[in-house]
Amino acid sequence: MNESNKLGILKWRSWSAAWKGMVIGAALAAFMTIFIDSILLMTQHASQNSPLTGLLYLLLVPDILIAMPAWFICYLCDWRYPEYLTAGWICFIVTINTMVYGMLGYLVGWGIQRLVKLVRVIRKK
Repeated sequence: MNESNKLGILKWRSWSAAWKGMVIGAALAAFMTIFIDSILLMTQHASQNSPLTGLLYLLLVPDILIAMPAWFICYLCDWRYPEYLTAGWICFIVTINTMVYGMLGYLVGWGIQRLVKLVRVIRKK
């Protein structure tokens, strides 16, 4: 048997709500960032007269929300955010978003965990 199975690392049920929130937030942020930015990369090279280009530009709204932490980091460090995305910038955005949304998921999970404990205490009274 694998050493990690003996320790219970891979058992999802034994994790706290905070850890589950962190994993879900980080995975969701990484997936959405890669998915939306790769589609936007395709629109940079597409013809402007293509009917699909207009539909793909609708993804700019969630991309603005997804890229907001990276924009904020660029603003704090006085870096210029690029007009056209490259693979390096997508990796930077994915890394920043994974960390930020992972921490946000951790805080949400921790809050849910505290709320559940509070409800259990109130029900015992």
